Amino acid sequence: MSSRLVGSTGKRRQFCVFIDEFHNFASDENMGVLVTEGRKFGIATTLIHVERFGQLAHNQKLMGATQAMVNKVLFQQTVNDAREFAPEFAHEADEVKTRMGGKLVISPRPVEDIWERGHPDNHVIEARDRYLWIVDLLRTRPNESYYIFDPARIETSRFNRGNLNYSYFFDWEKYRVTPDMLREGIRSLNQYLYLWMTNRPKTNKGSNPSAYTDQEVEYYCRIVESFGGLFGWRPTMEAYMPDDMKQVYIRRASEYDSRGYHSFIQEQERLNRGAEHDMQQWMRDNPSRNANDPNSPRNRYYGARPINGTELERILKENQPIPWVVADLPQNLTPSMIRTLKNHAISIGFTQGELNELIQWRPRQIISYEKQAFNQFVKSVINLDKVNVDDICSRYTAVMTVDLIEEEKLERKYVMERMLWQIQEMQYFIIMVLGGLAIELDKNPVMIPSSSHNESPHRERSQGEMIDVMTRELTSLPRFHARIKLIDGKTHKIQTRPLPPSANSVLRSRVTSNGHFWGKTREDIETEIKERQSRWERGTTPPTQSKKVR
Repeated sequence: MSSRLVGSTGKRRQFCVFIDEFHNFASDENMGVLVTEGRKFGIATTLIHVERFGQLAHNQKLMGATQAMVNKVLFQQTVNDAREFAPEFAHEADEVKTRMGGKLVISPRPVEDIWERGHPDNHVIEARDRYLWIVDLLRTRPNESYYIFDPARIETSRFNRGNLNYSYFFDWEKYRVTPDMLREGIRSLNQYLYLWMTNRPKTNKGSNPSAYTDQEVEYYCRIVESFGGLFGWRPTMEAYMPDDMKQVYIRRASEYDSRGYHSFIQEQERLNRGAEHDMQQWMRDNPSRNANDPNSPRNRYYGARPINGTELERILKENQPIPWVVADLPQNLTPSMIRTLKNHAISIGFTQGELNELIQWRPRQIISYEKQAFNQFVKSVINLDKVNVDDICSRYTAVMTVDLIEEEKLERKYVMERMLWQIQEMQYFIIMVLGGLAIELDKNPVMIPSSSHNESPHRERSQGEMIDVMTRELTSLPRFHARIKLIDGKTHKIQTRPLPPSANSVLRSRVTSNGHFWGKTREDIETEIKERQSRWERGTTPPTQSKKVR
């Protein structure tokens, strides 16, 4: 390669490197050097690969190096790659212009409007990206019965010192919300933010923390509780077995026990007949011996002895299954009970459809001492009560972890690490959304057009919306279409050239009808490559520009 880079005059000349299926070479340490330092040696590097997030994620240095390449050609992208490149390819948002539009009024639904149209304040946008995607969740998945906590969707705050230990716990199914719970939480948050924006009497009392009433704290708790299951802060749902499924379970279990008992009877009778047959055969073979002689052990019969009818009836009665009743099934199902019930349901013949309906979920009933500890925790965060916050958090932690440690027998270290993660994420939400977001919207409220019209400053789209639009475009590019960005920083939309017309229309129609592309044969391409390499070996300068493909 070095001989190609330096010509006869000693000056470096451009040398092109093309690497297809680049992810297969990504583990080579020299690849990062080639990408970051190759240009100063006159090396023009072209890397082709299908997807970045999965194929290059193991090599973060190479991910960053390839991201810095100045010329990019993007065909249809995966969602993760589209999110990475969208800020680079998105157009800048329009400047604020005065246009004829509706008279602006304060929005009664700021949560939805901030998610859809963004906001000029960076703190509001941070809260939007971290929490308000729940609006899009309801719109894109409206028919789901539950939305379950997904740790991959949650961004842990940078101040959090806890650890989720997701793979250690088996109770994550409790961390879910229904669509109605999510809508109620959004409705309550909209009301709270609207009060701030309209300058009505607010719950914020400035530097007087004691001014928060129990009614106001209860309102905050409802908001946190509505979102807690989806964000992994609190177990908000409990499992139960519906009455109709209890009857199905009892019927299937009784049928299973009846079949097992019938088999047990048959087996006992078979063993008894076998023992009777063996003993009679022994007595026929040994007529001079007494099978029951206690004084002559050598003459005794040591095989299995048959039992009389009374004894057999006693044995069968002792092993007769107890009939199943509804009281045999637990009312409150722990994670271990759920696993046991599902395993037993499979063994007694439940179909997959019945198994899916066996366990249902409902909002968890919060007992009084847990509710009191939760309210005190929320109040301490709202009031910024630095004096008592440690004691209050300790009481709340003790209430929420006692069942996991004492009943589920989970290791205390992991339980406490998760509890710390949950407490600090709730604190961050309360401070960021119920505190910081409300204060920013008080200064710069969310405005929407009313039915009356006048000239109002209006922005078509925010930068966040432009990025969202480009993300959707990159994930849905048609075939043979691409977005490119060149060294001058400009972006373009291109379409690859069509194949050249065929010299043999009959042959071409056969090839294309079989689903193949029409072009040069492999032998012709390899011959052309060998001739070009031969000219370069003789010292001929490579062409400065490739021939255009038509």
